[in-house]
Amino acid sequence: MAEKSVKLRADQTIRRYVGVDVTQSLDTVAFGHMWNAFFGWRNLALELKADPADAQRRVDSAHPKLPIKRLGRTHGGATFADTCVMPENVDGSGKDAGYTAADITASDDFMHTFILRPSADAATSALNDAGTGAVADLVYLSSHGLHSGEMFGNGLFDAGSWLFQLGIVASSGANFNGPGWLVLSNCGTLDAPTHQDWLTVMSGPTPLRGVVGFRETCPLEHGSVDIAAIFIDRLSKGATLLEAWKTAVSLKVSKTAWIVLCHDGAKGDTIADWNASTLKTIGPGSTIMRFDDTAASGTAVVATPDPFEAFWSKGATRITNLNMTDPANHINGPSGATPGDTVTITVKPPAPATTFTAGTVIAITVVYIRVDYDQKIDVNAMFKVTGQTGASAPTTSHTNNANPADKGPTKSPDTWSLTVTGTPAEVTLTLQCLDFSSLHEHSMPLRLQVNNGSTSFLFVRNGSVLQR
Repeated sequence: MAEKSVKLRADQTIRRYVGVDVTQSLDTVAFGHMWNAFFGWRNLALELKADPADAQRRVDSAHPKLPIKRLGRTHGGATFADTCVMPENVDGSGKDAGYTAADITASDDFMHTFILRPSADAATSALNDAGTGAVADLVYLSSHGLHSGEMFGNGLFDAGSWLFQLGIVASSGANFNGPGWLVLSNCGTLDAPTHQDWLTVMSGPTPLRGVVGFRETCPLEHGSVDIAAIFIDRLSKGATLLEAWKTAVSLKVSKTAWIVLCHDGAKGDTIADWNASTLKTIGPGSTIMRFDDTAASGTAVVATPDPFEAFWSKGATRITNLNMTDPANHINGPSGATPGDTVTITVKPPAPATTFTAGTVIAITVVYIRVDYDQKIDVNAMFKVTGQTGASAPTTSHTNNANPADKGPTKSPDTWSLTVTGTPAEVTLTLQCLDFSSLHEHSMPLRLQVNNGSTSFLFVRNGSVLQR
Protein backbone atom coordinates (compact mmCIF):
# COMPACT_ATOMS: atom_id res chain seq x y z
CA MET A 1 0.00 0.00 0.00
CA ALA A 2 1.37 3.41 -0.93
CA GLU A 3 2.39 5.67 1.92
CA LYS A 4 -0.12 8.34 2.84
CA SER A 5 0.93 11.85 1.91
CA VAL A 6 -0.29 15.38 2.55
CA LYS A 7 0.59 16.24 -1.05
CA LEU A 8 -2.05 14.75 -3.31
CA ARG A 9 -0.54 12.18 -5.66
CA ALA A 10 -1.58 11.51 -9.24
CA ASP A 11 -2.97 8.08 -8.29
CA GLN A 12 -5.28 9.55 -5.64
CA THR A 13 -8.78 10.97 -6.03
CA ILE A 14 -8.74 14.63 -7.04
CA ARG A 15 -9.65 16.86 -4.06
CA ARG A 16 -11.09 20.34 -4.50
CA TYR A 17 -11.62 23.46 -2.44
CA VAL A 18 -13.54 26.66 -3.08
CA GLY A 19 -13.20 30.13 -1.56
CA VAL A 20 -16.20 32.45 -1.23
CA ASP A 21 -15.52 36.03 -0.13
CA VAL A 22 -17.72 39.09 0.48
CA THR A 23 -15.10 41.22 2.28
CA GLN A 24 -11.51 42.19 1.49
CA SER A 25 -10.31 39.16 -0.47
CA LEU A 26 -6.73 38.89 0.83
CA ASP A 27 -7.36 36.02 3.24
CA THR A 28 -9.32 33.93 0.76
CA VAL A 29 -6.66 34.39 -1.92
CA ALA A 30 -3.86 33.50 0.50
CA PHE A 31 -5.73 30.51 1.92
CA GLY A 32 -6.40 29.04 -1.52
CA HIS A 33 -2.83 29.71 -2.71
CA MET A 34 -1.34 27.95 0.32
CA TRP A 35 -3.87 25.09 0.29
CA ASN A 36 -3.01 24.30 -3.31
CA ALA A 37 0.74 24.69 -2.79
CA PHE A 38 0.91 22.48 0.31
CA PHE A 39 -1.66 19.83 -0.54
CA GLY A 40 -2.06 19.84 -4.33
CA TRP A 41 -5.84 20.26 -4.18
CA ARG A 42 -7.58 21.86 -7.16
CA ASN A 43 -9.68 25.03 -7.02
CA LEU A 44 -13.28 24.16 -7.93
CA ALA A 45 -13.56 27.39 -9.94
CA LEU A 46 -10.99 26.05 -12.41
CA GLU A 47 -13.63 23.64 -13.69
CA LEU A 48 -15.12 26.70 -15.40
CA LYS A 49 -13.87 28.09 -18.71
CA ALA A 50 -11.71 31.19 -18.82
CA ASP A 51 -13.43 34.32 -20.08
CA PRO A 52 -12.15 35.05 -23.63
CA ALA A 53 -12.37 38.77 -22.83
CA ASP A 54 -10.55 38.52 -19.48
CA ALA A 55 -8.10 35.71 -18.79
CA GLN A 56 -8.32 36.37 -15.04
CA ARG A 57 -12.06 35.71 -14.96
CA ARG A 58 -14.02 32.44 -15.14
CA VAL A 59 -17.32 32.12 -16.97
CA ASP A 60 -20.30 30.75 -15.06
CA SER A 61 -22.89 30.19 -17.79
CA ALA A 62 -25.68 29.73 -15.22
CA HIS A 63 -24.79 32.96 -13.38
CA PRO A 64 -23.01 35.06 -16.01
CA LYS A 65 -22.65 38.15 -13.84
CA LEU A 66 -21.27 36.36 -10.76
CA PRO A 67 -17.67 37.60 -10.28
CA ILE A 68 -15.26 34.63 -10.25
CA LYS A 69 -11.77 36.04 -10.64
CA ARG A 70 -8.12 35.25 -10.12
CA LEU A 71 -6.56 37.87 -7.85
CA GLY A 72 -3.05 38.64 -6.70
CA ARG A 73 -2.44 39.93 -3.17
CA THR A 74 0.59 40.57 -0.96
CA HIS A 75 1.04 40.10 2.77
CA GLY A 76 4.15 40.15 4.93
CA GLY A 77 6.43 40.31 1.91
CA ALA A 78 4.79 37.27 0.27
CA THR A 79 2.69 37.28 -2.89
CA PHE A 80 -0.41 35.10 -3.23
CA ALA A 81 -2.70 34.40 -6.18
CA ASP A 82 -5.89 32.38 -6.45
CA THR A 83 -9.40 32.41 -7.95
CA CYS A 84 -12.31 33.40 -5.68
CA VAL A 85 -16.08 33.41 -5.92
CA MET A 86 -17.15 36.93 -4.93
CA PRO A 87 -20.95 37.43 -5.01
CA GLU A 88 -20.59 41.01 -3.79
CA ASN A 89 -17.67 41.68 -6.13
CA VAL A 90 -13.94 42.06 -5.61
CA ASP A 91 -13.26 43.02 -1.99
CA GLY A 92 -17.00 43.19 -1.37
CA SER A 93 -17.16 46.45 -3.29
CA GLY A 94 -20.27 45.75 -5.32
CA LYS A 95 -18.92 48.05 -8.04
CA ASP A 96 -18.30 45.82 -11.05
CA ALA A 97 -19.39 47.52 -14.26
CA GLY A 98 -23.01 46.62 -14.96
CA TYR A 99 -23.31 44.65 -11.71
CA THR A 100 -26.44 45.98 -10.02
CA ALA A 101 -27.85 45.62 -6.51
CA ALA A 102 -30.35 43.12 -7.93
CA ASP A 103 -27.45 41.10 -9.37
CA ILE A 104 -25.72 41.06 -5.99
CA THR A 105 -28.91 39.89 -4.29
CA ALA A 106 -29.35 37.14 -6.88
CA SER A 107 -25.74 36.00 -6.38
CA ASP A 108 -26.11 35.98 -2.61
CA ASP A 109 -29.35 34.04 -2.91
CA PHE A 110 -27.56 31.41 -5.00
CA MET A 111 -24.83 31.18 -2.36
CA HIS A 112 -27.45 30.15 0.24
CA THR A 113 -27.68 26.75 -1.45
CA PHE A 114 -24.38 26.64 -3.35
CA ILE A 115 -22.42 26.67 -0.08
CA LEU A 116 -24.23 23.51 1.02
CA ARG A 117 -23.22 21.60 -2.12
CA PRO A 118 -20.71 23.65 -4.11
CA SER A 119 -20.52 22.07 -7.52
CA ALA A 120 -19.10 22.95 -10.94
CA ASP A 121 -19.97 21.32 -14.24
CA ALA A 122 -17.05 21.61 -16.64
CA ALA A 123 -19.18 20.50 -19.59
CA THR A 124 -21.49 23.49 -19.27
CA SER A 125 -19.03 25.79 -17.46
CA ALA A 126 -21.59 26.37 -14.69
CA LEU A 127 -21.66 26.43 -10.93
CA ASN A 128 -24.60 24.59 -9.39
CA ASP A 129 -25.95 23.34 -6.07
CA ALA A 130 -27.13 19.94 -7.35
CA GLY A 131 -23.85 18.03 -7.28
CA THR A 132 -23.58 18.04 -11.07
CA GLY A 133 -19.95 17.71 -12.12
CA ALA A 134 -17.29 18.17 -9.43
CA VAL A 135 -18.09 18.97 -5.79
CA ALA A 136 -15.76 20.88 -3.45
CA ASP A 137 -14.39 18.85 -0.54
CA LEU A 138 -13.60 21.96 1.53
CA VAL A 139 -15.20 25.41 1.61
CA TYR A 140 -13.58 28.62 2.87
CA LEU A 141 -16.05 31.44 3.70
CA SER A 142 -14.85 34.96 4.44
CA SER A 143 -17.47 37.46 5.65
CA HIS A 144 -18.75 39.40 8.59
CA GLY A 145 -20.93 37.41 10.97
CA LEU A 146 -23.46 37.49 13.78
CA HIS A 147 -24.00 35.27 16.81
CA SER A 148 -27.22 34.00 15.26
CA GLY A 149 -25.36 32.59 12.24
CA GLU A 150 -25.90 35.29 9.59
CA MET A 151 -22.95 35.97 7.27
CA PHE A 152 -22.73 39.15 5.20
CA GLY A 153 -20.41 41.50 3.37
CA ASN A 154 -18.85 44.96 3.50
CA GLY A 155 -21.61 47.52 3.83
CA LEU A 156 -24.37 45.58 2.11
CA PHE A 157 -26.28 45.01 5.31
CA ASP A 158 -29.75 45.10 3.80
CA ALA A 159 -31.91 42.01 3.89
CA GLY A 160 -31.54 40.01 0.71
CA SER A 161 -27.84 40.80 0.42
CA TRP A 162 -26.63 38.35 3.02
CA LEU A 163 -24.24 35.57 2.06
CA PHE A 164 -25.70 32.86 4.30
CA GLN A 165 -28.44 32.74 6.95
CA LEU A 166 -27.91 29.64 9.06
CA GLY A 167 -31.25 29.73 10.86
CA ILE A 168 -33.26 29.98 7.65
CA VAL A 169 -31.28 27.17 6.02
CA ALA A 170 -31.76 24.94 9.07
CA SER A 171 -35.46 25.67 9.34
CA SER A 172 -35.92 24.74 5.68
CA GLY A 173 -34.58 21.26 6.41
CA ALA A 174 -31.58 21.75 4.12
CA ASN A 175 -28.13 20.46 5.03
CA PHE A 176 -24.62 20.13 3.69
CA ASN A 177 -24.31 17.42 1.09
CA GLY A 178 -20.81 17.04 -0.28
CA PRO A 179 -18.15 19.15 1.46
CA GLY A 180 -16.16 17.48 4.21
CA TRP A 181 -15.09 20.54 6.20
CA LEU A 182 -15.99 24.22 6.33
CA VAL A 183 -13.53 26.96 7.35
CA LEU A 184 -15.22 30.13 8.63
CA SER A 185 -13.36 33.43 8.63
CA ASN A 186 -16.01 35.55 10.39
CA CYS A 187 -17.16 36.60 13.85
CA GLY A 188 -19.49 34.66 16.07
CA THR A 189 -21.16 32.26 13.64
CA LEU A 190 -20.07 29.27 15.74
CA ASP A 191 -21.18 30.74 19.07
CA ALA A 192 -23.49 28.69 21.29
CA PRO A 193 -26.78 30.21 20.05
CA THR A 194 -26.08 28.75 16.58
CA HIS A 195 -25.42 25.18 17.72
CA GLN A 196 -29.02 24.04 17.39
CA ASP A 197 -28.94 25.03 13.71
CA TRP A 198 -25.49 23.55 13.07
CA LEU A 199 -26.81 20.23 14.42
CA THR A 200 -29.41 20.30 11.66
CA VAL A 201 -27.27 21.36 8.70
CA MET A 202 -24.37 19.03 9.58
CA SER A 203 -26.50 15.89 9.79
CA GLY A 204 -27.50 15.12 6.21
CA PRO A 205 -27.05 11.89 4.21
CA THR A 206 -23.55 13.03 3.24
CA PRO A 207 -22.79 15.01 6.38
CA LEU A 208 -20.46 17.93 6.81
CA ARG A 209 -17.73 16.33 8.90
CA GLY A 210 -16.72 19.49 10.71
CA VAL A 211 -16.51 23.27 10.79
CA VAL A 212 -13.79 25.46 12.28
CA GLY A 213 -14.28 29.07 13.32
CA PHE A 214 -14.19 31.67 16.04
CA ARG A 215 -15.90 32.25 19.32
CA GLU A 216 -16.94 35.89 19.21
CA THR A 217 -14.51 38.02 17.17
CA CYS A 218 -12.41 37.03 14.16
CA PRO A 219 -9.36 39.03 12.99
CA LEU A 220 -9.58 41.11 9.85
CA GLU A 221 -8.04 39.89 6.61
CA HIS A 222 -4.33 40.31 7.42
CA GLY A 223 -4.75 38.54 10.76
CA SER A 224 -6.73 35.78 9.08
CA VAL A 225 -3.85 35.14 6.66
CA ASP A 226 -1.50 34.60 9.60
CA ILE A 227 -3.94 32.12 11.12
CA ALA A 228 -4.33 30.29 7.80
CA ALA A 229 -0.55 30.02 7.43
CA ILE A 230 -0.14 28.30 10.80
CA PHE A 231 -3.23 26.15 10.28
CA ILE A 232 -1.98 24.86 6.93
CA ASP A 233 1.58 24.43 8.19
CA ARG A 234 0.39 22.27 11.11
CA LEU A 235 -1.80 20.22 8.78
CA SER A 236 1.18 19.65 6.48
CA LYS A 237 3.07 18.21 9.45
CA GLY A 238 0.35 15.68 10.23
CA ALA A 239 -1.86 17.48 12.74
CA THR A 240 -5.59 16.89 12.70
CA LEU A 241 -7.85 19.68 11.45
CA LEU A 242 -9.05 20.10 15.03
CA GLU A 243 -5.58 20.43 16.56
CA ALA A 244 -4.21 22.57 13.74
CA TRP A 245 -7.06 25.08 14.10
CA LYS A 246 -6.73 25.18 17.89
CA THR A 247 -3.01 25.89 17.60
CA ALA A 248 -3.32 28.54 14.90
CA VAL A 249 -6.05 30.58 16.60
CA SER A 250 -4.50 30.20 20.05
CA LEU A 251 -1.16 31.52 18.79
CA LYS A 252 -2.47 34.41 16.69
CA VAL A 253 -5.61 35.52 18.59
CA SER A 254 -6.11 33.94 22.02
CA LYS A 255 -6.53 30.57 23.68
CA THR A 256 -10.24 31.26 24.09
CA ALA A 257 -11.07 32.36 20.53
CA TRP A 258 -11.04 29.02 18.70
CA ILE A 259 -13.95 26.61 18.29
CA VAL A 260 -14.55 23.46 16.28
CA LEU A 261 -17.79 21.56 15.75
CA CYS A 262 -17.34 18.13 14.22
CA HIS A 263 -18.76 14.65 14.21
CA ASP A 264 -17.12 12.42 16.80
CA GLY A 265 -15.67 10.26 14.05
CA ALA A 266 -14.08 13.30 12.37
CA LYS A 267 -12.07 14.62 15.32
CA GLY A 268 -9.04 12.68 14.09
CA ASP A 269 -9.27 13.81 10.45
CA THR A 270 -5.92 14.55 8.78
CA ILE A 271 -5.07 15.68 5.26
CA ALA A 272 -3.11 12.49 4.60
CA ASP A 273 -6.12 10.33 5.44
CA TRP A 274 -8.37 12.60 3.37
CA ASN A 275 -6.06 12.31 0.36
CA ALA A 276 -5.94 8.54 0.79
CA SER A 277 -9.77 8.31 1.14
CA THR A 278 -9.37 6.61 4.53
CA LEU A 279 -11.31 9.04 6.74
CA LYS A 280 -13.67 7.33 9.17
CA THR A 281 -17.22 6.89 7.94
CA ILE A 282 -19.78 9.14 9.59
CA GLY A 283 -22.84 7.00 10.16
CA PRO A 284 -26.48 7.98 10.79
CA GLY A 285 -27.08 9.41 14.24
CA SER A 286 -23.43 10.37 14.72
CA THR A 287 -22.74 12.62 17.71
CA ILE A 288 -21.59 16.13 16.87
CA MET A 289 -18.98 17.39 19.31
CA ARG A 290 -17.92 20.87 20.37
CA PHE A 291 -14.26 21.59 21.06
CA ASP A 292 -13.04 24.88 22.53
CA ASP A 293 -11.02 26.09 25.51
CA THR A 294 -13.87 25.12 27.86
CA ALA A 295 -14.15 21.64 26.35
CA ALA A 296 -10.72 20.75 24.99
CA SER A 297 -11.57 17.03 25.03
CA GLY A 298 -14.93 17.66 23.44
CA THR A 299 -18.52 17.66 24.60
CA ALA A 300 -21.65 16.66 22.75
CA VAL A 301 -23.55 19.47 21.06
CA VAL A 302 -27.15 19.48 22.20
CA ALA A 303 -30.06 21.69 21.25
CA THR A 304 -30.74 23.96 24.21
CA PRO A 305 -34.03 25.87 24.21
CA ASP A 306 -34.24 29.41 25.54
CA PRO A 307 -35.15 29.36 29.27
CA PHE A 308 -38.19 31.58 28.65
CA GLU A 309 -39.66 33.71 25.88
CA ALA A 310 -38.81 37.32 25.11
CA PHE A 311 -39.34 38.84 21.68
CA TRP A 312 -40.05 41.92 19.58
CA SER A 313 -43.26 42.37 17.61
CA LYS A 314 -44.12 44.85 14.89
CA GLY A 315 -47.85 45.13 14.40
CA ALA A 316 -49.24 41.61 14.62
CA THR A 317 -45.96 40.01 13.54
CA ARG A 318 -43.72 38.34 16.09
CA ILE A 319 -40.14 38.81 14.92
CA THR A 320 -37.94 35.70 14.91
CA ASN A 321 -34.57 34.74 13.46
CA LEU A 322 -36.47 33.39 10.45
CA ASN A 323 -38.29 36.60 9.51
CA MET A 324 -36.17 39.40 10.97
CA THR A 325 -34.37 40.06 7.67
CA ASP A 326 -37.65 40.76 5.90
CA PRO A 327 -37.64 44.55 5.33
CA ALA A 328 -41.26 44.66 6.51
CA ASN A 329 -40.02 43.56 9.94
CA HIS A 330 -37.25 46.14 10.24
CA ILE A 331 -38.01 48.91 12.72
CA ASN A 332 -37.70 52.46 11.46
CA GLY A 333 -37.30 55.83 13.13
CA PRO A 334 -39.26 58.88 11.95
CA SER A 335 -38.84 60.15 8.41
CA GLY A 336 -40.06 63.66 7.66
CA ALA A 337 -43.67 63.90 8.78
CA THR A 338 -43.92 60.10 9.16
CA PRO A 339 -43.54 59.03 12.81
CA GLY A 340 -41.33 56.13 13.82
CA ASP A 341 -42.69 52.58 13.96
CA THR A 342 -44.51 51.25 16.98
CA VAL A 343 -43.06 48.01 18.37
CA THR A 344 -43.72 45.79 21.35
CA ILE A 345 -41.41 43.76 23.58
CA THR A 346 -43.06 40.74 25.22
CA VAL A 347 -41.65 38.74 28.14
CA LYS A 348 -43.22 35.50 29.35
CA PRO A 349 -42.62 33.56 32.60
CA PRO A 350 -40.37 30.50 32.57
CA ALA A 351 -42.12 27.12 32.25
CA PRO A 352 -43.81 25.44 34.00
CA ALA A 353 -45.15 28.74 35.40
CA THR A 354 -47.93 30.25 33.34
CA THR A 355 -48.12 33.58 35.17
CA PHE A 356 -45.76 36.04 36.82
CA THR A 357 -45.79 36.72 40.56
CA ALA A 358 -46.86 40.19 41.66
CA GLY A 359 -43.86 42.34 42.59
CA THR A 360 -41.41 40.58 40.25
CA VAL A 361 -38.95 43.04 38.73
CA ILE A 362 -38.26 42.49 35.03
CA ALA A 363 -35.22 44.18 33.49
CA ILE A 364 -35.05 44.50 29.70
CA THR A 365 -31.64 45.54 28.32
CA VAL A 366 -31.10 46.54 24.69
CA VAL A 367 -27.85 45.12 23.28
CA TYR A 368 -26.47 46.23 19.93
CA ILE A 369 -25.01 43.19 18.09
CA ARG A 370 -23.31 41.74 21.21
CA VAL A 371 -22.83 42.75 24.83
CA ASP A 372 -19.20 43.83 24.34
CA TYR A 373 -19.71 45.71 21.06
CA ASP A 374 -18.25 49.21 21.11
CA GLN A 375 -21.49 51.17 20.69
CA LYS A 376 -23.21 53.50 23.14
CA ILE A 377 -26.87 52.68 23.69
CA ASP A 378 -29.42 55.16 25.04
CA VAL A 379 -32.92 53.68 25.12
CA ASN A 380 -34.45 57.06 25.99
CA ALA A 381 -33.01 58.57 22.80
CA MET A 382 -33.92 55.57 20.64
CA PHE A 383 -37.43 54.86 21.92
CA LYS A 384 -40.39 56.51 23.60
CA VAL A 385 -42.40 54.32 25.97
CA THR A 386 -46.07 54.57 25.03
CA GLY A 387 -47.52 51.85 27.21
CA GLN A 388 -47.12 48.59 29.07
CA THR A 389 -49.29 45.72 30.28
CA GLY A 390 -48.92 43.53 33.35
CA ALA A 391 -46.51 45.91 35.03
CA SER A 392 -46.00 49.43 36.28
CA ALA A 393 -44.47 52.15 34.09
CA PRO A 394 -40.76 51.42 33.60
CA THR A 395 -37.75 53.23 34.92
CA THR A 396 -34.46 53.31 33.01
CA SER A 397 -30.88 52.65 34.08
CA HIS A 398 -27.55 51.32 32.81
CA THR A 399 -26.77 47.63 33.40
CA ASN A 400 -24.53 46.37 30.54
CA ASN A 401 -21.11 46.98 32.01
CA ALA A 402 -19.45 44.87 29.30
CA ASN A 403 -20.09 47.64 26.77
CA PRO A 404 -16.72 49.38 26.19
CA ALA A 405 -18.33 52.48 24.64
CA ASP A 406 -20.14 53.51 27.80
CA LYS A 407 -17.47 54.95 30.07
CA GLY A 408 -17.32 57.60 32.76
CA PRO A 409 -19.31 58.21 35.92
CA THR A 410 -22.55 58.94 34.07
CA LYS A 411 -23.57 56.05 31.83
CA SER A 412 -26.39 56.10 29.30
CA PRO A 413 -29.54 54.12 30.12
CA ASP A 414 -29.75 50.83 28.26
CA THR A 415 -32.34 49.05 30.44
CA TRP A 416 -36.02 49.34 31.28
CA SER A 417 -37.11 47.95 34.65
CA LEU A 418 -40.76 47.06 35.21
CA THR A 419 -42.49 45.79 38.36
CA VAL A 420 -45.17 43.18 37.76
CA THR A 421 -48.68 44.04 38.90
CA GLY A 422 -51.15 41.23 39.51
CA THR A 423 -50.40 37.81 38.01
CA PRO A 424 -50.23 38.36 34.24
CA ALA A 425 -49.41 35.64 31.71
CA GLU A 426 -47.02 38.06 30.03
CA VAL A 427 -45.57 41.52 30.41
CA THR A 428 -45.40 43.84 27.41
CA LEU A 429 -43.67 47.14 26.76
CA THR A 430 -44.89 49.28 23.83
CA LEU A 431 -42.43 51.66 22.21
CA GLN A 432 -42.34 54.27 19.48
CA CYS A 433 -39.09 54.29 17.50
CA LEU A 434 -37.21 57.58 17.65
CA ASP A 435 -33.62 58.17 16.55
CA PHE A 436 -31.25 55.36 15.50
CA SER A 437 -28.71 57.65 13.84
CA SER A 438 -26.10 57.11 16.56
CA LEU A 439 -25.73 53.43 15.68
CA HIS A 440 -22.68 52.48 13.63
CA GLU A 441 -24.48 50.38 11.02
CA HIS A 442 -28.06 50.04 9.82
CA SER A 443 -29.83 46.69 9.61
CA MET A 444 -27.81 45.32 12.50
CA PRO A 445 -29.59 43.57 15.38
CA LEU A 446 -30.90 45.08 18.56
CA ARG A 447 -30.98 42.14 20.94
CA LEU A 448 -32.81 41.63 24.23
CA GLN A 449 -31.01 40.67 27.40
CA VAL A 450 -33.76 40.02 29.91
CA ASN A 451 -33.80 39.31 33.64
CA ASN A 452 -37.25 37.94 34.42
CA GLY A 453 -36.78 38.04 38.17
CA SER A 454 -35.06 34.68 38.45
CA THR A 455 -33.02 34.20 35.26
CA SER A 456 -30.97 36.56 33.11
CA PHE A 457 -30.57 35.56 29.48
CA LEU A 458 -29.28 37.14 26.26
CA PHE A 459 -31.71 36.31 23.44
CA VAL A 460 -29.90 35.93 20.15
CA ARG A 461 -31.96 33.70 17.89
CA ASN A 462 -35.49 34.90 18.66
CA GLY A 463 -35.01 38.11 20.62
CA SER A 464 -33.55 40.33 17.94
CA VAL A 465 -34.84 42.98 15.55
CA LEU A 466 -33.05 44.87 12.75
CA GLN A 467 -33.18 48.66 12.86
CA ARG A 468 -33.04 51.15 10.01
